[in-house]
Amino acid sequence: MASQGGNIRYVINSSGKLVEITGPWDEFYAGNSEEALNSSKVLGTNIFDCMADSTTSYVYENFHKQLLDGKVEQINFGCRCDSTNLSRSTEIKLKLVPGTNNIAYESKITKVRFMHNLKELPEEFADAAILMCSICKSFRLESEPKGWTPVEDNFEIMLVHDNVSHTVCPGCLEDFSRRGYLE
Repeated sequence: MASQGGNIRYVINSSGKLVEITGPWDEFYAGNSEEALNSSKVLGTNIFDCMADSTTSYVYENFHKQLLDGKVEQINFGCRCDSTNLSRSTEIKLKLVPGTNNIAYESKITKVRFMHNLKELPEEFADAAILMCSICKSFRLESEPKGWTPVEDNFEIMLVHDNVSHTVCPGCLEDFSRRGYLE
């Protein structure tokens, strides 16, 4: 089952359009209850148009630029891709497709943990604007700029909440810069 394991490969062209998907993509996103992300619906979509946060766009645009300019041959990083009842760790590898300006994203699920006895979001966060890192899933309240915390330090659930906005936290930005993935 893709929600528990499996490799997914998708290819983005130089302008950001999703042009190819292989592997159990649909099964993976069905585990997220995300019918809108069915492969037949997302092929041809520009991934940068789907990123509401400018920091996340900046990171992925830089990844593409570094690869297309030949400054790095490959970009590797660990990432969390959780659903409402699964904690999923993945390894992501980006590299140019030989002979093209397309970038292949290879995603390998490395660890899955089922989330049992899910709890509601604590009342104190019910109306809070929450920022969550798209990479490591650390979060902070928008009103507390220095309060990035791993989600498991505070909750026994993954935050799936209407008030969550995704971004990339300072720790992940620093790591990507140190590794030469960002300009």
